[in-house]
Parts: sequence; C-alpha cells; structure tokens
Amino acid sequence: VQDFEPSFYPTGTESVLADNTYHFGFFGITAGGWLARKLKAEYGMQTHPISFGVDHELYRQRPRREPHIKRVFFYARPPTPRRAFEFGLLVLEAVSRKLPDTQFILAGWDVGDYHIPFPHLAAGVITPEELADVFS
Repeated sequence: VQDFEPSFYPTGTESVLADNTYHFGFFGITAGGWLARKLKAEYGMQTHPISFGVDHELYRQRPRREPHIKRVFFYARPPTPRRAFEFGLLVLEAVSRKLPDTQFILAGWDVGDYHIPFPHLAAGVITPEELADVFS
C-alpha cells in the first residue's frame, strides 16, 4: 500500500470505494510506518512497513552555497488536487509578505501559465540531480 487512497478523491463514490478496499482482509505491505499504523488503527489491517528509499550519495548534507539566503521549496503540481497548489500559493504569498527576503523555488510542473503573486523561481520538472542541488 503506497498511499492512503481515499484521500486522493473528494468525498464521494471513488473515495468510498477506495476506503472499502481496506476491509478486504489483505495483509498490507506499506510505504512507511505512518500508513501501517493508520491502517492498523482505523481498519484493523495487519501490516508491515517498508522504509522509504533514498539515494544517500545524491541526497546528502552539503555545504550551503549561500547560507545567508532563506529558501522555501514548494512541490508545485497544479493538476494534482491533493497537492493543494492553490492553497500552497496562498500560504507562500503570506510568507513572502512577512519574510520578503525569502527565495521561493517551485518545482514539479511548468507553472509559467499561472499567476503567482510573489517573486519566485519556477524550476519546472527537474531531475533528481537538480533537486539535490536545489536542496543544498
């Protein structure tokens, strides 16, 4: 079980059908411990969590290039409702007003056609190597 599927849909037929799959009596191998605990507590499912994988060669602590610059990274995916793109923009706009010297980096989708009411870097779809660089 990779995700909590009912949350992918607005309350309705699809979310109820997804929710019902957790009552089938399957043993759940889950992506991470949070989901294993949730399925056990809320559905009585037997589960075994698998830790998330990470490439430690690529994603490692590195010296910050510009330690004096505050940065916020936002995974911006407008076509994926559960990513709450519009809500994220509202939050980031409020943060940008309170912390005007903060650099905002948006990646995950080409957001060039969207009105984004604060200064930002629109990185678009990036490679894992580029993501690691953004994080440093």
